[in-house]
Amino acid sequence: MSISAKDFFKQNWHKAGEGYFAPVIKARKVEPGDKMEISLGGGLYGSVRAQENGWLIEGDFGSEFLIEGEFSELSESFKPVTIEPSQELPEGAEVTAVKKGERIFTQPFSDTDAGVVSEAELDGYLVTLPADGKQRFVTQSEFAASFKNGAQPDTSSAEQFLRYEPEAGAPVTQYVVLDSPQIFAFKAGNVKAPAGSVLYKNEDDEDGYTLLSPEQFAYQFRVTKEAPGSSVDHDPAGP
Repeated sequence: MSISAKDFFKQNWHKAGEGYFAPVIKARKVEPGDKMEISLGGGLYGSVRAQENGWLIEGDFGSEFLIEGEFSELSESFKPVTIEPSQELPEGAEVTAVKKGERIFTQPFSDTDAGVVSEAELDGYLVTLPADGKQRFVTQSEFAASFKNGAQPDTSSAEQFLRYEPEAGAPVTQYVVLDSPQIFAFKAGNVKAPAGSVLYKNEDDEDGYTLLSPEQFAYQFRVTKEAPGSSVDHDPAGP
């Protein structure tokens, strides 16, 4: 049986926590000649080589290249953070270390076994998880931030995670964490949400509420008031 997000929130308002929008982005140091995949708009990406020193910025918005001066301006409102790993490396996973510039074969598409041959953008790993059996590339920092396996993140300045720090008085939003699986009746159709999912108030959403996985929520919000029993009651990017 489904329920609207509004009614669910009314029934669980006493379990609500609070937080403000503070997304995490990834910044990778780029040197002349390095290959980059940047957003072209409309969901399209293009492969280009850098003509000068700068940073490749990646987030929910896509990816773009910033020269040193532009990156300095961005870093005034985005501060470096350390991402704590969220899951154990699954049993049966295959991991192979690779070096920057090494030719690698990856399978980035979820609906086909087809793959692409490219150059590793940084030192990292080829990872095949038993869930789908596809080989994907992750950088050292991404690997250490994803899996609780004792791997050390890249301590050089080649790659950084940055969290947006809004000005004082930034609006906060309320959120609740699902104690059990739930089916939501959204305007676009019913959505099955597993326990641990996060529903938060969002006036820009046609339903007035948005549903996120706990990982997505942790990367997009900084919690200021913990939700009782919440699995996202800490900031994965530091204190």
